[in-house]
Amino acid sequence: MANVYALPIAQHDDQPSEEYLSEDSVPTLPLSFPDRQAPDTDTPPASSYTPRAAAIANNKRLLSDPFVAMPTVREPKFSPDRRKLCSVEGCNSQARAFNRCKRHGGSKRCSHPGCTKSVQSRGLCIRHGGGSRCQEPECNRASQSHGKCKMHGGGRPCIVEGCEKKAHLKRLCRKHGGGAKCTVPGCDKWAQREGMCMTHFKVRNSSDADDAGAYQTSAVPVPPPLMFFDDNLEV
Repeated sequence: MANVYALPIAQHDDQPSEEYLSEDSVPTLPLSFPDRQAPDTDTPPASSYTPRAAAIANNKRLLSDPFVAMPTVREPKFSPDRRKLCSVEGCNSQARAFNRCKRHGGSKRCSHPGCTKSVQSRGLCIRHGGGSRCQEPECNRASQSHGKCKMHGGGRPCIVEGCEKKAHLKRLCRKHGGGAKCTVPGCDKWAQREGMCMTHFKVRNSSDADDAGAYQTSAVPVPPPLMFFDDNLEV
């Protein structure tokens, strides 16, 4: 005789059949289950659903599609035109430190005796050994870029199309607006120091030095010569 286990039977209004209540019949559970679909590995379960998981699943789907390169526009990281200018009135040079350019105290001075130029490296200006040098043999000029001076291919070119000259200011050569003329009337040379060419800059400095020396000699009164008198001297 088979073992019979008592199972709770739901009460219905209709009476159960005699076959169901017989001792030989044992209630069994169905062994066959409906077909289940394979779980989608790309989609996370609802319990672990997060915006990050959804983004990862979306990227996996996009990788299967053919990739199409999109044109992009990349802006320069740094524009020299946006730099600050020197705080000294009338100076259009770029500020380095303390809101001043090199000429007006925006950097240290060369440690060589009697030199007032700005330091490039090792406490010296370019003229006295500071800064890097051109890598071309027998060239002692300062290196601008790629280890070469402007004469041997260093420096940035002018941004004007078709121009092969080197940029001087604002990424332009002097011919296309990258420089200014000397402010002395009748002079067509390019300005290099304080709005003047080197010739007039040196003339002005020398005249200022002469005027300063003349002022010092004229401003200081010369004492009269001392005179000693002897009372015993007969006139």
